[in-house]
Amino acid sequence: MSQSNRAKPSPALVISLIALFVALGSGAYAASKIRTKDIKDEAVTGKKLAKNAVKSSKTKDGGLKGKDLKDETISESQIGEMAVTTPKLSDGAVTTPKIGDGAVTKEKLGPGALEPTVVARTFITNAISGTGEAEANCNAGETLIGGGGGWTNSAGTAFSLTDDVSDSSPSAGSDVPTADGASPQAWHVSGVATGTKRLLAYAICLSH
Repeated sequence: MSQSNRAKPSPALVISLIALFVALGSGAYAASKIRTKDIKDEAVTGKKLAKNAVKSSKTKDGGLKGKDLKDETISESQIGEMAVTTPKLSDGAVTTPKIGDGAVTKEKLGPGALEPTVVARTFITNAISGTGEAEANCNAGETLIGGGGGWTNSAGTAFSLTDDVSDSSPSAGSDVPTADGASPQAWHVSGVATGTKRLLAYAICLSH
């Protein structure tokens, strides 16, 4: 059989093949030309992403904020050593419940972090004649470490060394003597003055 007698493709088949090649080529062209601006905002949801599709290398520095992460999304094992530094913590981020027992050692404390302050709390009576009592109290959160007192002149500007102080001792407050083993919060002073004087009591307190 000669080559001239072989079956030739029909015009319809040729047109169909050309249309198929154009369609395939157009799809590949379109796929290669899709850019970020072609995708509608929020069109790609979490369900559209394959597992592990978004990795660290796919996110820019500072791209993910705390509000973008669900609670407990990042566990302790997923945080690298020294990854969370002080500048990355917002004010008040680390609260007491988030600090484990024994987590803060003395080496972690800066100079003066727990340095106590000693303050004096005073109380002085109005001008009286004869027997008088005065009591000075430490504020809440303070610890009494000492105290004293005495009679002053009527202006309260100078001590009177000639008048008697019969009691100068720690007190539980409200002129109540401190019980054995209790922690006093005040200093009580009492005595007898000749003439018109004022009685001063002072408590030395440790502020934590």
